[in-house]
Amino acid sequence: MTIDEAIEHVEERACGNDQCAKDHAQLADWLRELRRARMEIDLLKTLRDGFKADAQKYKAENAKLRELVQYILDESYGDDWFVVKAGELGFEANY
Repeated sequence: MTIDEAIEHVEERACGNDQCAKDHAQLADWLRELRRARMEIDLLKTLRDGFKADAQKYKAENAKLRELVQYILDESYGDDWFVVKAGELGFEANY
C-alpha cells in the first residue's frame, strides 16, 4: 500500500461524527504531513547532491587556479605564456 492509498483509505473511514471517524481524519492529516515531509526530504537530498557535485567541480577548478598562480609566481615567460599555460590546464581563452 502506498501512502496515497493509505490516505484515501482512512479518508473513506473518516465520514461521520463518531470517535472512529475523528481518529481516521486525524490519521489522514498525519499521513498527509508525512507525505509532505518525505517530499521535502527528497528535495533537500537532491539539492545536497547538486551542491556536492558543484563543490567537486569548484575544488578541481581551484586546484587548476592554484597551479596557474604558482606557475605565474615561479616563472617568467613571453607575452603568450599565460594563454599557453591556461590552455594546458583546460581553461578557454575568452578574449
